[in-house]
Amino acid sequence: MTADDVNPWLAATREVFETRFRCTPVRSGLRLKASGENVAEVNAMIGISGRAVGMVVVGMESETAREVLRRTTGTEADTVNDEVCDAVGAVTGAIAGAAR
Repeated sequence: MTADDVNPWLAATREVFETRFRCTPVRSGLRLKASGENVAEVNAMIGISGRAVGMVVVGMESETAREVLRRTTGTEADTVNDEVCDAVGAVTGAIAGAAR
């Protein structure tokens, strides 16, 4: 993968978080990961194909994932549950759409 493959995803992530949540995400690292290795406490994956083939993983800590749910639906969650995972998945889908 090259910067040309990765940069649209970084820009899309920033755009989605700034637009939807009025906050700027902080990148804590960028790396190729081994299959099956978790990036963070909550991870959502999008398959990609074309010039680059593989998976893009959007990972965040559970506190951030619960805040994504709160800011999108107004629902509070004490733990990572199905609603939290659905909210993170929806945000990941928006990032994928913006990265095209």
